[in-house]
Amino acid sequence: MEMAYICTVVAPSIIEGILGIDTGRAAVDAALVAGIVTLAVAVLRGIGLVLGRAQERQRTLYSKAYEAAMAWNEMVYRVRRRANEDDTERELVERFHTLQERIDYFEGWTASEGASIGTSYCRLVREIKNKTEPLIRAAWAEPGRAPSDPTPDDDEHADLRQERDRFLKDVRAQLSLLLLPRLAVWKRSKGTSSEKGTGS
Repeated sequence: MEMAYICTVVAPSIIEGILGIDTGRAAVDAALVAGIVTLAVAVLRGIGLVLGRAQERQRTLYSKAYEAAMAWNEMVYRVRRRANEDDTERELVERFHTLQERIDYFEGWTASEGASIGTSYCRLVREIKNKTEPLIRAAWAEPGRAPSDPTPDDDEHADLRQERDRFLKDVRAQLSLLLLPRLAVWKRSKGTSSEKGTGS
């Protein structure tokens, strides 16, 4: 009993008197609060790092998916500027197949990040193909041009600004940590959820 009294009352009083250290309840509470705050900061920092890595991974995926989709439009100019040789035409056909494989891959992976952003990407691809298909067909029907030939004034070009901006808007919303922008992507995708395939 005496030993307990010394440890709990006398010793703290001596420490406070000699070293000026507060060993009372207030000091214990302050130390406890400081420990909790330190732990909370560490946890929040860890969560921030995890979310940051996830966002960077998604950003890389969406940028590559966007690059593949827009490359389909570039094929219009490649067909127009092709050399009039069988090997060149075979190479172009192979390029179309390779590009379609990449698009199929990104359709699957964007959908794995979220059904809404996957639908948005499929819509982008579908609309690019709808606008470029007649131009590609017309280009195949004409002889190829030499790289040095000037571009005819009556050449048609697919205007994809609206489709591009809509998809990029969805990407920005998908990368947001807020719920409302993500809900907006979901709402925009509702009308096209049944049209996710793009074909080859």
